[in-house]
Amino acid sequence: MHGVSTNLATRIAAFVGGIIVLALGSVISVGAALLAPIAIFVASRIVKARGGALTLWSSWVVAACSVGIGILLGGAVVALKLPNGSLQQVRTSYDSSSAQAAKQPPPKWLERIAPGSAARASQAQPRSHAMQTGLLAVGGMMMFSMLGGIVGSLGWAAALLLAFGAQGRWIGAGTGASPEIASAELDLD
Repeated sequence: MHGVSTNLATRIAAFVGGIIVLALGSVISVGAALLAPIAIFVASRIVKARGGALTLWSSWVVAACSVGIGILLGGAVVALKLPNGSLQQVRTSYDSSSAQAAKQPPPKWLERIAPGSAARASQAQPRSHAMQTGLLAVGGMMMFSMLGGIVGSLGWAAALLLAFGAQGRWIGAGTGASPEIASAELDLD
């Protein structure tokens, strides 16, 4: 009888912990962390219908990718809602601040480290708008990937706890996951 109550207490603690992690993650990520457990649930149903089971690794990939795509779509919606001319104002502001910074001499310590850098910096050609746009796109993709990985991991952790609390087993249990994770039980006594 003691094993059953510990298992029930463990499941309740895991479920409550999952709710807390998901709530905190949702507040921090403006709701993006909620996408991870939903996507994991949908993916597990699809894989189960095909006769398989979702592994720990594949559930993390689903969580990170779904959150990354959600953040990307949210950013696109915000960008589309900007008033007309906003991006042009940003570009104009950037160009004027770049031109102003180019007129400033480099710090003296830089000239000591790299003699002639002031002359090379004054002769440098400004970047084209196409190059700036390309670098902005690459930087944006890196940002969305990192945010997807970080927030997706938070949502994934919450989903693991919620699944253990609801089903009494970890996601990926019996699918080749490590035995330590698949059979883990918390000792709450």
